[in-house]
Amino acid sequence: MTRGAHPTAPAATAGEDIDPGVRDGDGPQVSEDRMTATLPVRLSPGSVYAIGLNDSFYPGYKDLYGRPVIPLGICFKTAW
Repeated sequence: MTRGAHPTAPAATAGEDIDPGVRDGDGPQVSEDRMTATLPVRLSPGSVYAIGLNDSFYPGYKDLYGRPVIPLGICFKTAW
């Protein structure tokens, strides 16, 4: 991931009911070696969420050579 990447830009669009939402005051973080990104989010029990990295409109995550990473979508449900 390059330092010029924009990890705060939305990478995929989804309805508000499945967006996990970023915790107040916590933004995305990129590790010192630029290989790991973390995003602290708010989750509720028994809820379904979706989040994505990159798409054709928001290619902000890039590899060490500046190429956009392959788009990835993740959908999950929290336990009760």
